[in-house]
Order: sequence, then structure tokens, then C-alpha cells
Amino acid sequence: AEAIAVLFEVTREINSMKAAGSIEKAAQLGEILRELGEMLGLLQDNPESFLKGNSTTSKGLSNDSIEDLINQRDTAKAEKNWVKADEIRQQLSAEGIILEDGSQGTSWRRG
Repeated sequence: AEAIAVLFEVTREINSMKAAGSIEKAAQLGEILRELGEMLGLLQDNPESFLKGNSTTSKGLSNDSIEDLINQRDTAKAEKNWVKADEIRQQLSAEGIILEDGSQGTSWRRG
């Protein structure tokens, strides 16, 4: 329990440094956090890869299939075919895929 508390304390410090604009110091402390986590078998995966999970879900939807559906949705949105875009979002949602639209495009993760 004490080791986990230390990880949370280091994480809070990283967030404070990032908020203050000390990105380089936060990154250095992030490496220390990863090393400490390694002792517990934690924090070793890339966060984005971890949130996307395995390449195939139990329902058989692969990462490539998800990306393809997102591309189809983007095309539908560009063509202002909102019904099709919504249908694709609902299809992905039914598969447990969470879409996040932003200024950089659409990102996704398994829910």
C-alpha cells in the first residue's frame, strides 16, 4: 500500500510540474515513476497501446477494422452524411469502442 501511495505522490508531482510548464522535469520524473512502477510490475505499457487493448476483441473486431470504420465515418462526415456517421459510431459503441473526436481527428479506445 505504501509503494502505491508513493506512485500516486510522484504522479501528483508530475502533474504539478506539467501545469507549471516544466515539461522536461516532468518527463524526467516520469521516467523515475516508470522505474518505480517496474518494481511492482506496473506502468510498463505505452498508455495509448494499453487503452487500445489487444489487436482483436472477443467479438473479433481487429484494430485495423476499427481504423477502417473510423475512416468510413470520417468520409461520411465530410460528405455530410450524418446518418451513416452516426450508424458507424453506434456500431463501434456496441463493440465497446469509445470514440473521441478532437481537433487532431478521431481517437479511440476500448471501453
